[in-house]
Amino acid sequence: MNNNNILNLLGLAYRAKKLVIGSDDVLLSIKDNTLKLVLIDKDMMSNTSKEITYFCEKNNIVLVRIFTKEELSHSIGKKNISVIGIIDEGFKNLIMKSL
Repeated sequence: MNNNNILNLLGLAYRAKKLVIGSDDVLLSIKDNTLKLVLIDKDMMSNTSKEITYFCEKNNIVLVRIFTKEELSHSIGKKNISVIGIIDEGFKNLIMKSL
């Protein structure tokens, strides 16, 4: 698979309600240990980005930084999305196989 297929998988996961969207909700889900994978805007450089990275490393959650904000947003049909968390093991596995 390629990156476009991963973005399509994100759209499917969104429709299946298997995503957490936005930095606040992703951070809460990381701390609750409900996330399997986090995708973050590759250009995002902020304290929030550092915090998400820290908690992903601490909790052994895979962090992917290969997409732009526009690509992440478009994949789920929203605007200004920089952080997406996957809560489903199946979607995580499909995305990991595609990387």
